[in-house]
Amino acid sequence: MLVWEQGGFMLYYKRLEQGTFELPKQRSSGEIELSWETLVLMIAGIKLDLLL
Repeated sequence: MLVWEQGGFMLYYKRLEQGTFELPKQRSSGEIELSWETLVLMIAGIKLDLLL
């Protein structure tokens, strides 16, 4: 994941041993906007649909 922060770009990388990340719904433009909390939960493997 490539993220722009005030000082420049940050590259985040995580290799999964199995499975895939559950991504939230995309906008019509194909963009996905996440809060920091949602990103942390997603990377931790917590199902996002359980939070609704």
